[in-house]
Amino acid sequence: MIIDITNVDYKIPNGDTVYEDLNFHLSLGEFIGVLGKNGAGKTTLLDLLMGYRPITKGKIEVLGEDPMGLSRRKKKDIFVLSHDIKIQSSHSIENYLEFTRFFYDNYDRVKEKELLEYFSLEPKAKMGSLSTGQKVKAQIVAAISARPKLFLMDEVTAVLDPESRKQFFVLLKKLHKEQSCSLVMATNIAEDLNGVVDKVLFIDHKHANVHEVCEIEHLFNLNVEAA
Repeated sequence: MIIDITNVDYKIPNGDTVYEDLNFHLSLGEFIGVLGKNGAGKTTLLDLLMGYRPITKGKIEVLGEDPMGLSRRKKKDIFVLSHDIKIQSSHSIENYLEFTRFFYDNYDRVKEKELLEYFSLEPKAKMGSLSTGQKVKAQIVAAISARPKLFLMDEVTAVLDPESRKQFFVLLKKLHKEQSCSLVMATNIAEDLNGVVDKVLFIDHKHANVHEVCEIEHLFNLNVEAA
């Protein structure tokens, strides 16, 4: 089991309860999308999986370990993609990829070169000169080249232009087909998940339930007529 979440409650210290009795399981090779309204707890879920926040009750295991005490060896099997990740502006794409290589033993330099060309990224370009979308594409290059067992993706497609989003999903479908890793994508763009993920985890009112992809259009009340 790649992810095992059992009867988890999470309450923000001195704040609101975000999750009550959360149950979720992910096996090797599965791809699940995470949907929910703004503030529902999509990013919080990824934080819990990375051990950034302590749960209030229940059990979480990622790659067989409690994420709060995840061993360095297991951390090398996880890659987090997020438009919110800060990369020093004076560093070049080349510097960033070199830094990533240091932490991932299975890093594929051939794949890195192939993906830089695929996304038309100049290795010597400084991060400070790149758009948010280009910075995310540099992360995608690093993530796929690192060859982790688990990809955690937080709202990355919204900052990509239509062509780059299409390119990204071509890569994700290929990874999914190879069944060599598991993927979790939190997004506000429900349409992105059609024909890509196996299941959808929908977060609503402190609870989360797994749905079939064909149910996506019914998860949000999108057909309400304007008053």
